Amino acid sequence: MSGQSSIKAEIIGAARRLGADLVGITSSDRFGHAPAGHKPTDIMANAQSVIVLALRCLNGPMKHHHWTSYTVVHEGNDIRLNNMAYSLSCFMEEKYGAHAIPLAPNSPYYDWDEDHQYAAGDLSHKHAAVAAGLGVIGKNSLLITPRYGNKVSLVSIITDIVLEPDALIGQELCPSTCRLCIDACPQQAINGDNTISQTKCRSYCWTKLPRGFSVLHCWACREVCPASNAT
Repeated sequence: MSGQSSIKAEIIGAARRLGADLVGITSSDRFGHAPAGHKPTDIMANAQSVIVLALRCLNGPMKHHHWTSYTVVHEGNDIRLNNMAYSLSCFMEEKYGAHAIPLAPNSPYYDWDEDHQYAAGDLSHKHAAVAAGLGVIGKNSLLITPRYGNKVSLVSIITDIVLEPDALIGQELCPSTCRLCIDACPQQAINGDNTISQTKCRSYCWTKLPRGFSVLHCWACREVCPASNAT
């Protein structure tokens, strides 16, 4: 095993031990179409690789429409991913003398358009995941993976370690003729071209319980996806 392959295997093994369900690796030159300010090299000038970690979402809260549990899983995955990304970054810096930047799975982020309720993370984790061979973007703009469908949460780490990128997914995980998520959306927020209206989606997905707790109460586009139901 070459030195680069050995390092890659060690990093993947460390990520697995930390609890990642999926691990993908891509090179920084696969982000040529990312918007200005959102490329790995905009965050780390000498970025060479991006490591993407995924955690599966639990089926139970989704299938039984339990709003509070679904919200806890959703927000808890962000915490777990933050901890994994930090620990893996420490591992790489300590073992290889590398630089590593873990990026928030959700917030904070710089770009926010208040008028359109449009957010853009510092790096798009789902597009990084596509570049790392973990899946494809579906019509509802969520990442679809072969193993877990669109029921995953993501985080990315930028590093100056040169790593061999993983192969891209060649499967048609979101068939062109399928409209299930489009038709299921109560807000008609899914445009059908792998984008959504964040204004329509955000205004409906979150609601408040009697004591004022904010919870997610809509995930129809996740639930109806055949790729997710096959898992």
